[in-house]
Amino acid sequence: MHDFHSQRQIQDSYTRDFEEKIFEYDSFTAITTAGNAVLNGQRITQLVSRKKARNAGIAGFEYWTIEKKVTDFCLFLEEEIKAFVEANEYSIVGRTVFIFTHFDRQRSDSIIFKIETVECSSETYKVPGITAVPIPVRESAKIVCDGQNRISNGIIYGGIETVIKSVNKTIGLLITDYGFDGSVLDDSAKGKIFRDCVELIDEDIQLKKLSELSLQQAVDLAALLMRIEIDFQKYTANIPTVGGLVKIATINNGGFRFVTGHRIIRPAWM
Repeated sequence: MHDFHSQRQIQDSYTRDFEEKIFEYDSFTAITTAGNAVLNGQRITQLVSRKKARNAGIAGFEYWTIEKKVTDFCLFLEEEIKAFVEANEYSIVGRTVFIFTHFDRQRSDSIIFKIETVECSSETYKVPGITAVPIPVRESAKIVCDGQNRISNGIIYGGIETVIKSVNKTIGLLITDYGFDGSVLDDSAKGKIFRDCVELIDEDIQLKKLSELSLQQAVDLAALLMRIEIDFQKYTANIPTVGGLVKIATINNGGFRFVTGHRIIRPAWM
């Protein structure tokens, strides 16, 4: 029982102040994380570092497309999670998010993928065809965030997120409570419903302008959103879950570069 309790404590460990949450995956690709700080009994930084070391031994890895690199990373995580839960009968691997941001130099365009692991245990893999790490599609949004980001999402997207959640909930209720045939609603049909509903929202937000930001404006916006999340939690009932050292990095034609948070600084009280 002690071993089981210890494993559960490890699996339920969330990211903390000064946790490594942003990594240079290659010269033009970054990984940021949200959710659990531990996966498979290892800290995220250990997993990413080990995968990067493995990548160094793959001939031509630097020439792979970002889609192939993301798929390869998903398969790596799948392999790690499956091996861990099968070796630890009572272990549970929680949800963790990996956001891949890649800069395509030929198109001068940013490409974003969000990998979301599914909470699973040894029982999960007894179901045929189950996967704990679904391979994602490219994100269409210019700003992608996760974790403690409710205030930021409200500022950036206004009521859009609420509309999408409400529509999803309504569709679910129609299917479960009123016998609606959900098979008639494929991804294309759902997408049209979401787009039609989103158009009802005031256009003052003008999300298209987010794609026109300069690199400096993008850095300033990222810092502002983090500051708002940190400050707003002073007025909530929950223990602050955002804070500590804020790291910001950029990727452009010059490659990956840290802007702040990557150097040891003098303690504030000295």
